[in-house]
Amino acid sequence: MKLISLIIFTLFLLQPNSVLANNRIADTLVIEKNTRVIEDLFNQNKEYISVNNVMPILNNIIEERHLYPNNTIARVFILFAEVAKNKIDVDRSFQFTRIGSKLISIELPLKLNLLLKVATQYYLKGQYQEVLTISNEVMTLAKTVGNKKDYLLALAYRSVG
Repeated sequence: MKLISLIIFTLFLLQPNSVLANNRIADTLVIEKNTRVIEDLFNQNKEYISVNNVMPILNNIIEERHLYPNNTIARVFILFAEVAKNKIDVDRSFQFTRIGSKLISIELPLKLNLLLKVATQYYLKGQYQEVLTISNEVMTLAKTVGNKKDYLLALAYRSVG
């Protein structure tokens, strides 16, 4: 009788752990799926991204951003900015690019993308001193990684800043 009670008690204790493990596995699978979706969206022509299809996943990732790598979060902010720009919501686009550009430890191409979007927004707002500051940062980063295209874009922005 004691043996049966011990077995039942042990099984009872192990059950919540298996439920937690299953939840962690499910969460990991969702994170991996969302990350792949973001990478696929990021590689598409952003002018043709459907707002209705993309906003739920972007919002979900932002709400759970502590679960995702910073590079994925940076891509999400770039996509948010593109979607807002496509909807001609310049202020929201600017907000997303500024938040994304402040992420730490992201790939330099993502950082350059975000900073150039910030420079564009400052330029459109007539805030030329900020354009100069951002373009100098972009030039330094672009030179570091040998990205001539972004270096030249930053140089062009600096000339008007």
